[in-house]
Amino acid sequence: INIIRNSIGWNWYTGTPDPNVNYYWSMDADTRLIETIQSPELASLGFGSGWEGKVISGNTLQRSFTQNITLPYLGTYTISFYMKKLVSAEDNSDAYVSVLNNSGTVIAEEGLASGSSNATNDFVQYKQTFTVTSLNNSIKISIGYKAHAIISGIMLNVGSEALIWTPHSQEVY
Repeated sequence: INIIRNSIGWNWYTGTPDPNVNYYWSMDADTRLIETIQSPELASLGFGSGWEGKVISGNTLQRSFTQNITLPYLGTYTISFYMKKLVSAEDNSDAYVSVLNNSGTVIAEEGLASGSSNATNDFVQYKQTFTVTSLNNSIKISIGYKAHAIISGIMLNVGSEALIWTPHSQEVY
């Protein structure tokens, strides 16, 4: 079972989000520069959509958004996702997914750091197993302002094995 809600994109596609709807994700910094896209490539992975952050001239803000999660129990979990990083630069072009504990400390993080050679032509699966000591945690997705990356299929599950992506039972698209 996927613990993350709306794990393959926003549940709105254009315009401004409705303040009366729970979208599960909190915008941290300039998230309007991250869009939900659909493509045959994402569909072939079984996701249908994903988040895309493109390089935008003149933008100097880290783009990130967070979802607070309550885990069913203390123990071992695995986070996995797919990412395609099309453009990378020497700085401010990192793209990653993090798990933070209730005090904001990173307890798991996967993705690609800045660096001109840190780009991929295809989607790559990233996964990490970790242990939690608190039931209240958060997931953070970050895309540096000099990066062009697509992230989709985020899965957080109990145990030490990355499971095949499935939507959360309360996903809203």
